[in-house]
Amino acid sequence: MTTELAPSESSTAFSLPEDGWFHIVTPGEWPHKPTGLVQIIDDEAMAEIVKAFVEFKAEPNWPGVLIDFDHQSLDQDKPTTAAGWIVDLEQRPTGLWARVRWSDLGRKSIEGGRYRFISPVWKPSDCA
Repeated sequence: MTTELAPSESSTAFSLPEDGWFHIVTPGEWPHKPTGLVQIIDDEAMAEIVKAFVEFKAEPNWPGVLIDFDHQSLDQDKPTTAAGWIVDLEQRPTGLWARVRWSDLGRKSIEGGRYRFISPVWKPSDCA
């Protein structure tokens, strides 16, 4: 049995982008609570982020950048489960876009509606 969504339902369905690219960062100014600074995401910052990503990607056995659930990788006392791995990164006029290789649990969590967005975290050492 196949169930088709009504037009209004299809636009709100939980699904992964067909091309595999997610918009992860919008240009602007973002408060960085751990440092008390404001992180500015502009063209220069995005270019530096992409440059660093390309350098990391060139390392042998590089798995990608971890996408975890609820930023738990920041807390050494909590277990970290991979939702996926960022394997490509692009700077576009609208911000940074990432191509993600999802884990089985990450894919289920998005398609099931448990999660819909990616929320980047900047380590204090990455903030200028």
